[in-house]
Amino acid sequence: MWVAMALIDSTAVFSARLWALGLASLQRQFDANGWNTYGTLVFACAFTPGGDDTPLASVVIPALNGGNTVFDARIRRIHFEAYASTMAEFQRRAQRGEENSRVQQVPPEERADRLNALKAKYPGLTVNR
Repeated sequence: MWVAMALIDSTAVFSARLWALGLASLQRQFDANGWNTYGTLVFACAFTPGGDDTPLASVVIPALNGGNTVFDARIRRIHFEAYASTMAEFQRRAQRGEENSRVQQVPPEERADRLNALKAKYPGLTVNR
């Protein structure tokens, strides 16, 4: 994974956002559908915010909440955030070019996730910040 793509391709960032929006109880449904990053959720259906929301309402929302409308607005919100983040990243890459893009910092959630993976892989490793 490239550092520049860390936000839209990070499962840690996406999971933290689910928690922040009160969608943690739907984490399994997101994962079961393969929608565990902004980048995968945004392409789950052919929906562009501001247009006809039939694809989102008929594909994504029912797959996640099973007919319970309590989470509809929050699901729409995270899909919008996924769309906005992904399109901003694509625009940045198109304007600057892949090789010339500035280095971006890895989001804190992704950093913590990577550190935990290293600690699990190398139990004797001590990491000082």
